[in-house]
Amino acid sequence: MNNIKAIFCDINGVLFEQGERFSDRYSREFGVPVEKLSEFFDYDFDLCLTGKADLKIRLAELLNQWKWRGTVDELLDYWFGMEVPAYRELVKYIGLLRENQIAIFLATQNEKYRTARFLELLKPLLKYDYLIATYQMGYKKSNPLYFSTCLEQYNLKSDAVVLIDNNPKAINSAASIGLRTILFENEPQTISDLKILFGK
Repeated sequence: MNNIKAIFCDINGVLFEQGERFSDRYSREFGVPVEKLSEFFDYDFDLCLTGKADLKIRLAELLNQWKWRGTVDELLDYWFGMEVPAYRELVKYIGLLRENQIAIFLATQNEKYRTARFLELLKPLLKYDYLIATYQMGYKKSNPLYFSTCLEQYNLKSDAVVLIDNNPKAINSAASIGLRTILFENEPQTISDLKILFGK
């Protein structure tokens, strides 16, 4: 019997399919070069992901450069409004693990507005115990301090937690401080890996 007490589970790309990148879609539809969008994503967006800046305030300064004719809220609706189907079998299995006393932590690397959208989508599908978003913790998941901060805050031992993530940088970061990890490649593989860990 393993001693796993908790799952740290990514949202975008694990519980939900990962859609087309915003910058690629926006560039195609509005004729703004990806390089111009990358100037924002390479620095300012990281500040939003770690709670050091507000996405709405940062975007308000870019509307003209990005040729956006609406409001910031309308831009966020465009950005976050793409339909992203859930991996329903995986969500269902994680729900069963929670019913068996495994705590479910949503370990998302998103800023607060997009996180709120995902939580609304998730509400009818999965009950969870804690949200540990990077904007709350102050670090991206590629930084081991993100995981050590979460462990300390919730009084968890590293070997009692398994991370499910589709980002190899997050997987390597978590493994470096002793968390068990599952790199999400597809839904059947991830469910199979979980069943091996939990024996059911």
